[in-house]
Amino acid sequence: MRISNLQFGRPGFVAMQDNQELLNKTQEQLATGKRVNKPSDDPIAATAILTLKEEISVTQQYIDNSTAAKNKLELEESTLANVDDLILNIQELIIRGGSASLTETDKKTLADEIEVRFEQLMGMANTRGADGNYLFGGYQSRTQPFTVDNAGNVTYAGDEGVRRIQLSAAVTVPVSDNGNEIFMRVPNSLGDFQVTLGPTNDGTGYVEYARVVDNTTYVSDTYTLNFITNGAGNLAYQVVDSGGAVIDPAPPADPIINAQEFTTGQPITFNGIEVQVTDNPIPGDSFELQPSSSQDLFSIVQRAMDTLRRPLEDQGDYNQQSVELRRIIADLDEGLDNVLEVRSKVGARMNLVDKELQQNETHELVSTQNLSEIEDLDYADAISIYQRQLTALQAAQQSYTQITNLSIFNYL
Repeated sequence: MRISNLQFGRPGFVAMQDNQELLNKTQEQLATGKRVNKPSDDPIAATAILTLKEEISVTQQYIDNSTAAKNKLELEESTLANVDDLILNIQELIIRGGSASLTETDKKTLADEIEVRFEQLMGMANTRGADGNYLFGGYQSRTQPFTVDNAGNVTYAGDEGVRRIQLSAAVTVPVSDNGNEIFMRVPNSLGDFQVTLGPTNDGTGYVEYARVVDNTTYVSDTYTLNFITNGAGNLAYQVVDSGGAVIDPAPPADPIINAQEFTTGQPITFNGIEVQVTDNPIPGDSFELQPSSSQDLFSIVQRAMDTLRRPLEDQGDYNQQSVELRRIIADLDEGLDNVLEVRSKVGARMNLVDKELQQNETHELVSTQNLSEIEDLDYADAISIYQRQLTALQAAQQSYTQITNLSIFNYL
């Protein structure tokens, strides 16, 4: 059987092609720095690489989320810290305004300073983040949350929404608190009622608290506590409901003759309500009790301005102003506590963000190392392989050339 040169040289040609493919693969690895450049290089490793890359991508997103959450919470914390400082400063101005040595002009000057603080408080409540969103607007972050009318009344245009950011597959964190909770729901320092002094009050009587103590007998209504002189000639009180009916002393007792004597420090109870009046109320003084467990911070500051600007014509006016300023300071204490409570929540969230950020960064580092071990090339080993493959290819090429050049004519 006659063997052609083509048949005789085919094995060498195939070997040369195989060596060339191996050399090309090694050259690609050296060029990319990757051991696995396509699934066919190592199917098992390629699957692991794909999984690790997806994990790293997700983890990097969580890291970005954590950074964004940290920035938002730091802005909220710094803003609320400024609100705290502002409240304390307003309280200092009120305390100064309560001094008996100040003139009406001095008090009005302090009221003007408090008005500046009021405007600063409005600015803080309408704080924007770097993204232009309002910090305390809830989900309505593109709408200014707080506006004030000409009478100094502030309204909230946001909602109750709390925005959250995903920190990991199982953890989300709130990154905002709505302004309604912070600024519009300051607990009433008296308890369950807002107290308004009668316009003719001249005494120093002060309501320490007014709260519901028995829900079974409580009747929700606006009540007026009047101080009078009873039939025995003693300081006494009567309680009148919103319809003008005297409920204490209860009918058919005479509302004046049979009015109960007032004892400083002894609570007044009626309809499931307990009221504590201290200091020295006098006949003619009255206190209106309107059900309300909360108030807004802005109205408290507005009351401070109004009280310090009120004309003082006699000692009764001074007494009334002193009592009202004392109440305002107590209400501002509640506002301060309310903000501090929110700040404590923000601090806890910041700690959570730091913890999750650290865990995500560690996970990313480990995953990246694992990916490198599977995917990255050992250059020293690859160069050694490349040199061996190049030598093998050169030998195959030389052998193939020699075989294909064989001819009987070379021996004739």
